[in-house]
Amino acid sequence: MPDLTGKVALVTGGNAGIGYSTVEQLAAHGAKVYMAARSEAKASEAIAKIRSAHPEIKDGAITWVQLDLSSPASVVAAAEKVKGLEERLDILINNAGLGPSPFKRNESGIEMLFATNHIGHFILADRLLPLMKKTAEDPTSDVRIVTVSSMAHAHTPANTTFATATALSNPCGLEADGLFAGFKRYGVSKLANILFASELQRRLDAEPPTTGNPIISISLHPGGVATDSGMGVFPNFCKPVLRMLMATPLQGATTQLFAATAKEVRAAKEVYGGKYLMPYGKVTRPSKMGMDEKMAGELWKASEEVVQRVCEGL
Repeated sequence: MPDLTGKVALVTGGNAGIGYSTVEQLAAHGAKVYMAARSEAKASEAIAKIRSAHPEIKDGAITWVQLDLSSPASVVAAAEKVKGLEERLDILINNAGLGPSPFKRNESGIEMLFATNHIGHFILADRLLPLMKKTAEDPTSDVRIVTVSSMAHAHTPANTTFATATALSNPCGLEADGLFAGFKRYGVSKLANILFASELQRRLDAEPPTTGNPIISISLHPGGVATDSGMGVFPNFCKPVLRMLMATPLQGATTQLFAATAKEVRAAKEVYGGKYLMPYGKVTRPSKMGMDEKMAGELWKASEEVVQRVCEGL
């Protein structure tokens, strides 16, 4: 990884799993990092652990910011806090996410997985984009937005639609509580991550900075990683064997660290911009839905309408 001194990054879900390893490596290479997470206690424990392992990391180099992606008010508050503290933001890593889980809706009536994994990150990016665009005007800038998806996007039900704001309340229509339905809803949210990243790149390219360097947006699959959240869907008797077969959190963080910092990504923006990566940094074609520009445009428009509604007055 290159020296990141002077850069500012924000990582959602940075207190555990691959998010923790991402924060650790960014800070160890000189960046100032905002660890966005729900629990202050868990974030403080994670920061102390990183500082203990890396005495070279200075006081204040890692800062907790409260963030619950399922709550629009929490997302807006987190973004406003960062904008109030910083004059620049070089790296945004949309890492946090819920895994397959029983059907539930958030406070705005949106299916919880979709609300957390897509809508929350959409609001966060939207609120932080002005600061990132300002940073990108610096001729030496290298601003990137990295969104963690999953190969599970390929299992999105064929009837999934992002065509209207109403459809985004539960794009595939499944309301069952079983693992199968939960996995399908998870896949829908991960498809949205890919479409968001590619559509964001198209929109950024349409309005490039006048004096700096274009912002790069990338999505990715981190691989099968032995994190607590990722292992939660498996029976306990399987977990010891799976931990031996799956990647460690640090290995799982490798692809997003590559996407966020690698010099070859900046040197070949036309190769990586808007694309979907597999471990460890390989540009890969997503599913047919994942390459659907019409669907990506519909998702963006519908997401804007949803965000306007749920963020009214915030």
